[in-house]
Amino acid sequence: MSRPVATDNLGEEVNSQIFNLAAEVAESSNDKIPILLLKLKEILKKPPVESKELQKLKEDIYYYDLIQYCILVLKQDYHNIPGSWSTAVELAEIV
Repeated sequence: MSRPVATDNLGEEVNSQIFNLAAEVAESSNDKIPILLLKLKEILKKPPVESKELQKLKEDIYYYDLIQYCILVLKQDYHNIPGSWSTAVELAEIV
């Protein structure tokens, strides 16, 4: 029996790491979201630069509004976030 596959609005398969991260972000409390979003950095490092795989990852990240989440969480106070302001800097690098 095969697992259900997430698809985007064009019917193309979505990267499972991106899909799982988006689900985790959606279900998490606001103070945990910045740390979760840092996972994007590692995900984006894997494929070669200018590869179709990297382009598809970026499309999936955009499709699930994860860049928008990064921008929104950059507006909060980082004194109570693990990693403090260095977390904010890393998120800004992703954007």
